[in-house]
Amino acid sequence: MKIAVTGATGFVGHHVVHQLAETPHEVLAIGRDEERLQALPARSMALDLHDPGGDLYRRLREPDLLIHLAWDGLPDYRGRIHIERNLWDSYRLVRDLVDGGLGRVACVGTCYEYGLQQGCLAEDLPPAPVTAYGVAKDSLRRFLESLARETPFQLSWLRLFFLHGEGQPQRALIPSLERAIAEGQEHFDMSGGEQQRDFMEVGDAARAIVGASLQTRIPGILNICTGSPMTVRNLVEQRIHELGSSIRPRLGVYPYPDHEPMEFWGDTRRLNRALAAYDEESRGDD
Repeated sequence: MKIAVTGATGFVGHHVVHQLAETPHEVLAIGRDEERLQALPARSMALDLHDPGGDLYRRLREPDLLIHLAWDGLPDYRGRIHIERNLWDSYRLVRDLVDGGLGRVACVGTCYEYGLQQGCLAEDLPPAPVTAYGVAKDSLRRFLESLARETPFQLSWLRLFFLHGEGQPQRALIPSLERAIAEGQEHFDMSGGEQQRDFMEVGDAARAIVGASLQTRIPGILNICTGSPMTVRNLVEQRIHELGSSIRPRLGVYPYPDHEPMEFWGDTRRLNRALAAYDEESRGDD
């Protein structure tokens, strides 16, 4: 199978490409940074997806599957770029490839599509996004579902929850903590830390993305998460312990985000079924 991966040099993308390199499939890594593309274990193509040009399906060597990870503007979840640029450019990208002959698409969504709903969030809950990012991702899913009814292709929609690990942007929570420790600071300023989230190590998320994308039995929306909530404070304290640091969290310095509920995590039942299907299909089971 020929697989094209957009956003291949990003936080999630480079882990996905490395995971795909362990499969027998032919991978084309797509991004804007040629130097970082060259470091990946795959064939690569430098391409600006906001202005990709024509005849894209042929130029991407007629892939069987697109894993679409590229998305600008994060971590500003309220930015206009999500609706005014990313949404439409992502839709046109998939539409042009499908019109060319692409048969399968796995597109990354977000837990922010659920909005302020609390508790264990299953994929059949009605979306209720409250950020521009969530609105744009939910709209893209709806547009692609409509496109699939007109020009049939298999769509997997992969809702990422909270990731951490190697390559994470430096403004994120754990890199900020690690930087404070490296600088010898005594305290780490943070929120109250009692919000519960579904945290997943990025390597585990990449394996889940690859499995969910390659299997064919469970299409549609899939949460990419652990299903196990943890407080932000516990995540910070766990990392401090792993690093053997004496830094102390200073709680309540920052307010809780108003675009997130206090407690939410993902239902993993559909994901588990999809990953089981991937294992069976990889073995050639009936």
